[in-house]
Amino acid sequence: MKQTLFILITFMSVTAYSQTIPDTEFKISEINTYIEDINENEQFEVENINGTLKKNNKDIDYSISYFAFDATQLFSVIYQEYDEISTNKIFYYKKNKVVAAIVEIINNKDNKDRLEEQAIYFYDVDTLLNTAEINEKYPHDSLLNEGKNRLKEFLAH
Repeated sequence: MKQTLFILITFMSVTAYSQTIPDTEFKISEINTYIEDINENEQFEVENINGTLKKNNKDIDYSISYFAFDATQLFSVIYQEYDEISTNKIFYYKKNKVVAAIVEIINNKDNKDRLEEQAIYFYDVDTLLNTAEINEKYPHDSLLNEGKNRLKEFLAH
């Protein structure tokens, strides 16, 4: 009886513990799976916007690509600035909420296209999931707000 009670208590403890752990890794895995599944299985309405902006007294070409399910549901936005050192920002959405934001700094000097820096953030209802991976040069809250603004721009036109 004692052994059965011990096994039952152990099982209940493990079950309760596994249910109370903030399931960050699981949520991140779910977001990755969602992004991969949608990329592989969906067709998108794509809108591309190209332009030039001034940065450090230099004209820089940029592009914004919106990948949408329809006129009201956005899946992702890719923002790119083209220069010797380029910046790529990618935002992913689920039900028009930012679930992931990526920033990449790419060294294009000598046509090497070498990734210099990267920050990847995952969000659950505006809360950062991967808090241990914060890159101070690319604040997660700024990227989250930029992702929200890109969504507003998309919905406005």
